[in-house]
Amino acid sequence: MYKQINTFAIIVTIALLIFPLSLSSDNSHSLSLDEKSADFDGDGTVGFSDFLLFVNHFGTSRGQAGYDTQYDLDSNGSIGFSDFLLFANDFGGPPSGGGGTPSTPFDLGTGNDYPLGITYANNRFYVVDRSDGRVYVYNSSGQHIPSADFNPSIDGYNTSGITYANNRFYATNGLNHKVYVYSSSGQRIPSADFNLSFVNSTPEGITYANNRFYVVDELDDKVYVYNP
Repeated sequence: MYKQINTFAIIVTIALLIFPLSLSSDNSHSLSLDEKSADFDGDGTVGFSDFLLFVNHFGTSRGQAGYDTQYDLDSNGSIGFSDFLLFANDFGGPPSGGGGTPSTPFDLGTGNDYPLGITYANNRFYVVDRSDGRVYVYNSSGQHIPSADFNPSIDGYNTSGITYANNRFYATNGLNHKVYVYSSSGQRIPSADFNLSFVNSTPEGITYANNRFYVVDELDDKVYVYNP
């Protein structure tokens, strides 16, 4: 880790010297609809916390430990200098990825018949379905990406709300009175799950703000607050 940070520090120094020359006169670059967001922690700003997440994956390639497609901003199979340039272009402001979101309705995928919760992260939409507990994934133009869908654990039916925070997804489950946690690529992280209050028996929507989770309950018309 120390060696990795040292290497990255050298690259940052070089980038600071040459990066201004790599930008066009209007300080912008073109975006495709599928360009990924550099706001890795989902707080709305590309900042130092995103930098720390990025450096942990820098220098890795597809198939290696530590590689995560979320940080491969140019989707070329490796997380390197070209990704850093994209990251640096957004640093200090809102992410540029996701600017191509649809302005008209789009159809949900086959099987997404009982949609409830929805969230947006990493230039994609995530729609949770209560009937099968599945999270259906759509790109920024509203096209279903079946290969990116993910399922809760075996007891994950009755999932309703979903949000994205700190590089993770959080989904409410009323049947088990829990919030299930997933990585940005949809892998379960059971150790991060947390229980809901017993009186929060019909959890629906969930959101994250100011280091707290807020879960709305359909039955008693309350919003419950959690500090996991």
